[in-house]
Amino acid sequence: MAVINGPTIAAGASLSDQIDISNGQVVAIMTPDDWTPANMSFQVAFVSGGPFHNLYDITYGGEVLVTCIPGSCSLVHVDTMPKNTFFKFRSGTAANPVPQVAERKFQVLIV
Repeated sequence: MAVINGPTIAAGASLSDQIDISNGQVVAIMTPDDWTPANMSFQVAFVSGGPFHNLYDITYGGEVLVTCIPGSCSLVHVDTMPKNTFFKFRSGTAANPVPQVAERKFQVLIV
């Protein structure tokens, strides 16, 4: 198990910088206390720097979403999160991104 500080969504943006999960799998996400309300979706890449693509799960019939409540820890369904990849977090969905008012930094638990 390891905790990664990041990724970060810049003020006024909805998509974070990349985070390296090449040595594990995301199992939980700590949402910043001042999170502008929105669900979270993801982009993934198999190599650092991309190309990044939106993360969908055909079993569940759509974009992989995590409910984000300010200042909370969200458990993720490991069967929807690929292992050993690079991630970007998005505030909102691909079709409806939600810009964050200020910079938002996450913590991610991987196994």
